[in-house]
Amino acid sequence: MAQLENLYYNLSNPLNGHINQLGDIIARKRFRFRNGSFNYKNTIEETRRNFHVIIFYSVDNALRQRYRFPLKQINSFGDMDITELKIPIQELRARLQNAIDFALSKSNPLSEEADRQLNGLGTSRWHLLLDDMKAAYDGNSAAFAEAIKQLAQRNMALTAVEGIFTESARLLAGDSKKEALALYAHYLHEATKPNERGFFDTGKSYKVVAKKLLKNVLPTKELLESYEAICERLKSSKGDKQIFEKALAEIEGLFVVKRKKIEINSESIQGIQSKHSATVDLLNQYLQEEEEAPKAAAKKTEKPAIVAAAPQEEKKPKKTAEKSEKPAKKAETKAANFLPELGLTQPQAALLLLFAENGYTLSAAQVDAFAKVQGLMSAPLIEAINEACYEIIDDLLIEKEGSDCTINPSYYAQLAKG
Repeated sequence: MAQLENLYYNLSNPLNGHINQLGDIIARKRFRFRNGSFNYKNTIEETRRNFHVIIFYSVDNALRQRYRFPLKQINSFGDMDITELKIPIQELRARLQNAIDFALSKSNPLSEEADRQLNGLGTSRWHLLLDDMKAAYDGNSAAFAEAIKQLAQRNMALTAVEGIFTESARLLAGDSKKEALALYAHYLHEATKPNERGFFDTGKSYKVVAKKLLKNVLPTKELLESYEAICERLKSSKGDKQIFEKALAEIEGLFVVKRKKIEINSESIQGIQSKHSATVDLLNQYLQEEEEAPKAAAKKTEKPAIVAAAPQEEKKPKKTAEKSEKPAKKAETKAANFLPELGLTQPQAALLLLFAENGYTLSAAQVDAFAKVQGLMSAPLIEAINEACYEIIDDLLIEKEGSDCTINPSYYAQLAKG
């Protein structure tokens, strides 16, 4: 109020004069009261009281808007259809808003404790805060998930905490599968805790993630079953912190690329060695004879002709060297191994088979090397494969994760013939 009065300080018409002017117009134009009459004076007083109520609710709404509370409806002078009131009301509103803005600029941000208390007063406040966070989401899923956890911490006294986790999990499912599942695990952890009286709600029905959403996040049956087992353990955990932390670690493990484990069978190696030992001995004997032949020829004669023939002898290893320096033969494969409607080229089909042979994961360097042998660039090759397969699997087939490229085995199975 003091700030509003200051805004009128240097004006010829002070705040009280402005209010009296509004009261005079209302008394004469609306009610047709005579100036100075009893009813006229009552109207002036009523106008002043209404003005102070308007100030109170205007400030209240400004605070509500700043600290995210539902706004209240305010009755104002502007509801009256009196032409003479329009200009003075506009001036009064503008000065009132300036005073409120100035006061808010000097106010301190909420402390964590004050924020918790406000959440207790306004049980729907978290909806507005969550809407703000959704609107400001820039794709940084890790930062968003952390902010959601902080919001939930400040709403622990309310059942709203469960809604915070489930709604944000649905939002993140498209950008970060791991963060989305982790947030749903937070929901189950909070939902299984005892109530304020220390009792567990054994008959509680839990919110479930839509099956279609889960299939997009966990495309294989194995992953889906593993995650469902994690959720079942959480539901029976009674809010146990250790079980919850273990569940988060298991969810993290669902997204770790599992590579083929190579086991060396020493017995098989020995069997192959013994099976082909005769062939190896024969080759060694042949190579030894080739090395001894030039030496024997050199001992028989020292004629210059032998020196002249030396270049011819040097041509043999040169030919062999030239052969070994030829570029590797382009990978031969059968595009017929895949659905004909894909229209895959031989190099594209060869790369997919190479993925299958290596546990559906290749390093970026391996893909680059393969593409180079085929006379292609790796990026356009992957892009062309993804484009050819998109209409069938409705997703990217080859995805880059760090320094590796991976293929979802279930997608591969859809594209392979028979």
